[in-house]
Amino acid sequence: MEEVIKFRGIVDVYIRDAKTGELLDHKTFHNLVTNAGKELVAYRFSTEWKATGGPVIAVGTGTASPSATDTKLQNEVFRKAASRTQSANQVQYYVRIDSGEANGYNLSELGVFENADPNTPNSGILVNRVTFTAITKTSDIVLDIYVTFVFG
Repeated sequence: MEEVIKFRGIVDVYIRDAKTGELLDHKTFHNLVTNAGKELVAYRFSTEWKATGGPVIAVGTGTASPSATDTKLQNEVFRKAASRTQSANQVQYYVRIDSGEANGYNLSELGVFENADPNTPNSGILVNRVTFTAITKTSDIVLDIYVTFVFG
């Protein structure tokens, strides 16, 4: 019997009032795992892992549909080092975009990069990419972003 393992990603964006922390909106998206992301998982199984950079979540203003061959966001405008945790068959990345960050942009794409430099746009391996209806980022809001990869 052959077992098929699926690798899928779920993106949750919580939009909060910057002053009160009140939840204003919650959006959930299912993202595309790139070919490079799948290759990275295979590489981690087959070799001793030597990271050359950390995990980063990047956002942009691109609107082109995600493709498995994507290696960067269409128009990256902000990135930040992310935390990463593992539980059972899931890996979750988290970042908060604070009130003073990424303001003035209509954010409409997001991706997780591994082996990335948080100070160098498009650096690292793009694991996933998702596009969505734009979120206008202002100093009045913070974004809590969770990207969860589920294996199974």
